[in-house]
Amino acid sequence: MSRRTGNRPAPRMPAATSALAPQVGSLTGGAAATPAPSPEQEKPVEKPAPEPAAAPVSEPAAAPVAEKPAKPKSSRRANGTTRSWYLPHDVAEDLSETCDEIYHDLRGRQDKSEILGALIRVGLNNVDRVRKKFGLPPSSN
Repeated sequence: MSRRTGNRPAPRMPAATSALAPQVGSLTGGAAATPAPSPEQEKPVEKPAPEPAAAPVSEPAAAPVAEKPAKPKSSRRANGTTRSWYLPHDVAEDLSETCDEIYHDLRGRQDKSEILGALIRVGLNNVDRVRKKFGLPPSSN
């Protein structure tokens, strides 16, 4: 006879499932009958051996790349800012073409940001003409 009450002997469980049996039994409100594990569950999982790293392929040395000399940054560019402005498409195209034309005529000796700044500055110097276009009186400044 077994120590348990009754005449039946206690079921034999593998070590892995016997540790879970009290938890499962407490969830169902009674003793849990755990099925025997399948042979696949008892076998330890083997990890595949890592593949040896391939030897690095040595490539012929490339010729050193000549770097462009850095342009000195102008103080205006260093103190510049970015803004988002929406313009009519034709105005944006005209502004871009005019800026590119001046930039190429200067052979890149000025940054495009400086050229755009000069174009806008000319417009700001003629603000009374813009005010008149929109039916406003001349500025008091």
